[in-house]
Amino acid sequence: MSDPDIEWTHFAPWWRGVFFCKYDNPEVQNLRYLHEIKHAATMPYTRDMTLSTFRNKIRENEHEASTYSEQLIYLDFPELRPLTFPHPIFVDRYLFPEGDYTRPNAELMERWQREPDIVAKELQLIRANILTDRAEKVDMDDPQIAWLRRYPTQGKEWIKIWTPRYQAVEDSVVTLRENRDRHGSRAAINAHIEFLMSESITNGTDIPFYEEAKAFRQSYDRLIVEYDEKMKKQGLEAVKNKSAEIGNNETPTSIPSSPLEPGF
Repeated sequence: MSDPDIEWTHFAPWWRGVFFCKYDNPEVQNLRYLHEIKHAATMPYTRDMTLSTFRNKIRENEHEASTYSEQLIYLDFPELRPLTFPHPIFVDRYLFPEGDYTRPNAELMERWQREPDIVAKELQLIRANILTDRAEKVDMDDPQIAWLRRYPTQGKEWIKIWTPRYQAVEDSVVTLRENRDRHGSRAAINAHIEFLMSESITNGTDIPFYEEAKAFRQSYDRLIVEYDEKMKKQGLEAVKNKSAEIGNNETPTSIPSSPLEPGF
């Protein structure tokens, strides 16, 4: 990153970038990369996209990537769980209902082996339900619930920020794909990087889509303050994801991507 203070929360996989990052916990660092690569590997693009279609596209991709890196990875590797976060995370209530990380839910694990596509969709729906249920039906003092519930607000802010020129990103990646097929990968990548670093995109900085990156970072910080209060009420360590601490934080429920990206 040219400026981690701003870019730490930038949604780079959308425009085909994955930032190098450093965490104190290497397993959490790997989860970040896993999440970002999942986004990039499964993101569709098209020209002339309506705002409503764009919103739905981002929402679906975020649900899939977050379910994968926050929950499904632990079904594939339950032994990973004690190596990541010291506090409870959302998947624990289904995979480790007794609180013992050495004893994953046998029924869930069996279903995961037998019908992984259905289990993945079910866990994605459970996560989505937390985001969309009426406030009076969820426990907003539950840190994991509070963490997930801030996504809709964060997502609305992100969409608002990107509404003026989301299509520029969509078109650029369609062009990248077309250039790859016509001229080869290296020429296509060079042309795409030239676009990303052009004056109109960087605003004279080293950061693609600088104005959007700065605006979303500010929005994200406001939401983290609210989450920290929930953590403190539960006697848990707050995230304190402030600029001065970038590179040394570990996020509450998953990799930093879920908080770092739009979230819906």
